[in-house]
Amino acid sequence: MPGTSAALSTAVPTRNARYRRRRQVGAHSEREDAIMKEHEFTLILTTDPSEEEADRLYGCCDDGTLFTIAGVPQIHFHRAALSLEEAIRSAIGDVRAAGFDVERVEMEPEAVTQLG
Repeated sequence: MPGTSAALSTAVPTRNARYRRRRQVGAHSEREDAIMKEHEFTLILTTDPSEEEADRLYGCCDDGTLFTIAGVPQIHFHRAALSLEEAIRSAIGDVRAAGFDVERVEMEPEAVTQLG
């Protein structure tokens, strides 16, 4: 009955096959199931981007708004993450990946003292 067992193995996936398929289709890890919060902060850039560079920034930072005030280029973020630190680190990483350096991070005091 080799033909039957082959048909059964393709018709009835093993536990591992079901697990792999569930993971690929959208099951969440414990970390993803944790409550994500939106964090608000501003990254001050070292250089003012051209229009082409701004498009590149928006391509990787769609949760940020790029603007310049008094000649100071900055991106204001509303980034979802488990912690403020994680949000800032990931935003800086995205900005650097787009080819820019960050001079500093600015935020309102309430952003640091938020509870839960």
